[in-house]
Amino acid sequence: MKEIYRRAGLLLYPSLLPIMRPLLNRSERVYVAVIYDGKVLLIKNWLARDVWRLPGGGKGRSEASDLAACREVKEELGIDIKPTALIELLTTQVAHDGLRYKYRVYAYRLNSLPSIDVQKFEITAYGWFEFAEDQFDSEMTRIFKILKSRGLV
Repeated sequence: MKEIYRRAGLLLYPSLLPIMRPLLNRSERVYVAVIYDGKVLLIKNWLARDVWRLPGGGKGRSEASDLAACREVKEELGIDIKPTALIELLTTQVAHDGLRYKYRVYAYRLNSLPSIDVQKFEITAYGWFEFAEDQFDSEMTRIFKILKSRGLV
């Protein structure tokens, strides 16, 4: 079933971009590098470009960024994280596929390997990754370099 979602997402993504642009271009997004034993938990979303990315998503208008980050990790992966333990990595803007939005990236270190309860409709794959420059797109490579420079991986 996940493969069906993944393929549907690859087909639908280009056709849904005109609808998504007005919504995303006004939004703020949050992402979390969940770290355990030097590895980062990455996901693939069914409606995307089939790339590995950090868990996260949209922040509500009146929602604090750190709380939104915790909520998104809980929704997508079933992992409870504490906002007080988040480490802010960067705030920037993304511009690709005609999308422009502000986003904030946090890091969160786990002391033990969590039980993962994937949001089955949204997430098609997940895995723990070490940094390998040729394995990821430029944005993920940038984030991994920041994590490495801060001694988080």
